[in-house]
Order: sequence, then structure tokens, then C-alpha cells
Amino acid sequence: MKKRYLFIIIIVILGVILHFLSVSITPMLKKIATKEIDRFCQMVINNTPFPVELDHQELIKVNRSGNEISTINFDTNYASSIGAKIVNNLDELFVSLEEGAYKKTDDTFYQRKLEEISNNGGVIASVPLGMMTDNPFLAEVGPKIKIRYKTISAITCTVNKEIKSYGVNHVMVSLSLTIKIKMMVLLPFYNEEFNKAYDYPLVIEIIEGEVPNWYQN
Repeated sequence: MKKRYLFIIIIVILGVILHFLSVSITPMLKKIATKEIDRFCQMVINNTPFPVELDHQELIKVNRSGNEISTINFDTNYASSIGAKIVNNLDELFVSLEEGAYKKTDDTFYQRKLEEISNNGGVIASVPLGMMTDNPFLAEVGPKIKIRYKTISAITCTVNKEIKSYGVNHVMVSLSLTIKIKMMVLLPFYNEEFNKAYDYPLVIEIIEGEVPNWYQN
């Protein structure tokens, strides 16, 4: 009987300790996890190559009347098809990392990092428990908490276009993709949905037009 009560007391004490840890370190853990998952996604986006060779003249077509720009047309269908291929590549990459199936294609830091994440089943960072105290002297103390991700929905992509004046007789035109990533961040004390949008530029051009008469005069 005494052993039974002792066991119950131990379970209660452990529950109180776990609850205290959860309440006290969750805000800091959430902040660090968001930063790490954002850094991971940004690294992947920055190193994702174009799936096809871009035809800039196909993306942006400038029609002129003499030296004057009459119209600027964007081929958004072409841009969307590129975006769809990029999204597909990202989907496959995130899933292969999560499932531990990714193999590096060269010996660069980026490829070594991806293979390490894959070998760890989607763990993008390991944070010492002491870092949760926000005390620099304890930052490397304690067991490490693994920050893991899990894909929960398809990545989406939208096309953005912009035209604005640039100097006296120039316009700057740009066509870019906004890639929205949605995944679940998995931690020992809580799980949270992560949503972030990243810009993926396709083309930026400065186009010369006709100098206005008022400026010449």
C-alpha cells in the first residue's frame, strides 16, 4: 500500500514539474523554434534553382511607339507555370527530408545540412535547455530539445507584378513569386502551425523611355 502511495506521489510531482517547465519555457521555446524554422525555410528558398531556363523577353514584353513606351505586358501564365514547378520541387524536398530519404548531390554546406536534417528525420535544430532561461551563462547547459517540422499542406504560390517610375525617363518593372509555406513545428511541450511567405524574384528590369519635352526644355 505504501509503495502505491509513493508511486502516486512521484507521478504527481513529475506532473507538477512538467507543467512548470511547460509554462515557464514554452514562450522562449516558441520564439527560438519560429526563428529556426524561418531560417531553415529561407535557406531552402534561397538555394532552390529555377526549374527551367528563364526567357525574360517572354515574361515581360515592352511595346513602343517610337522611343516612347506604349504598353508593358506580363505573361503571368508563363510565370505561374514556373511557380508550379518550384512548388512541386519544394514539396518533394520537404517530404524527402521529413522521411529521411534525401541524399546530398554535392559536398557544399547546403547539401550537407540537408542530408543531416534528413538523417535526423526532419530535425532542423537542437537547442540546449539552458537557452530557455535567457541566461548567457546557462545557454549550453542541459539536455537538448529537438525542433522538428512536419508538412501538413501543399505549398502555394502567387504571381506579383509591379511597374514604377525610375528616374526621368525610365521605368522599373518586376515580376516575382510569393511562395507561402505552411508546416507544423513539433516540440516536446507544444506543437504549433508555422505560416510564412517568401518572395522569389523572377525578373527585374529597368526600361528606358523617351525623355519628356519639359525636361529637355
